[in-house]
Amino acid sequence: MRLDFNQPSLLAFNLVCPTRKKEFKMNKELNDTQKSRLYGITAIVCGIWFVQSLMKASKAGELFSVYNLIFYFCILFVTGYTALSAYQLWKKTKHVKVETERVADESGTQK
Repeated sequence: MRLDFNQPSLLAFNLVCPTRKKEFKMNKELNDTQKSRLYGITAIVCGIWFVQSLMKASKAGELFSVYNLIFYFCILFVTGYTALSAYQLWKKTKHVKVETERVADESGTQK
């Protein structure tokens, strides 16, 4: 049986969007504030994962195995990268917000 997305069928996709093709785009992009929050949450979760894996490996007596050391390095790298990216984007959006407020104050408009 060949599925044809142009013809109505019992597929959930066609029930929701009967006129659309197989491919679709959301056309949504995250702004810098949202990216900053996402990077921050990712850094926090990676940090928690790192601590949890240290505790688990310690209880198992495998704290300094080669594979665990490689994993620790990788998870620390990802945690550091995402934390740094979150900070840089947060600083950038904070600067933009201050500039926007300054321009609004100079023009005499209020929020």
